[in-house]
Amino acid sequence: PSLTVDGAHLVYSSTRAGNADIWYRSLPGGQDRAITVSPKHEVWPIISPDAIRAIYGVSSQADGLVLDRLGSIFTSAIAGGVPEAGCSDCRRPESWSKDGRYQLFLWGNAGRNAVGLLEPASGKKVDLIQHQEHPISSPRLSPDDRWIAFYEYTSPQSRRIWSAPFKGSVPIPQSE
Repeated sequence: PSLTVDGAHLVYSSTRAGNADIWYRSLPGGQDRAITVSPKHEVWPIISPDAIRAIYGVSSQADGLVLDRLGSIFTSAIAGGVPEAGCSDCRRPESWSKDGRYQLFLWGNAGRNAVGLLEPASGKKVDLIQHQEHPISSPRLSPDDRWIAFYEYTSPQSRRIWSAPFKGSVPIPQSE
């Protein structure tokens, strides 16, 4: 699930219609409303900072929650309408910039992940962070959009936390 900064809006994935679709709710106590209804599996929703759009991953696989498959990222208006394709070879949306201009996503396969940046308005995609030896995951932008934090999985039981300036430079380990 994903909440807006003010906690007034929520998007989440639910299988109540038989497969994973994206749903919206105003808080507190608003009615649930489907944003997507399709035979594909829409998962990992993240609501935009202005609560007007949601990004999410789409998989045609029944096990769409598994991260070892390439998928697509789409954006849908909360009010409804036709979903817009954002990235056809991205795996998972991860974070919006605070102005809504950029989206972080994971891409890669065979256990190797990288962090990318997508500019939905232009469709431009840029590789930001890769690790040569280990999978990385869960990239998040800082509230001021100046830093990215992420995990490096050094083994199935161990991970390190890293941070990197959003506008370039080298990642800095934050844990052992």
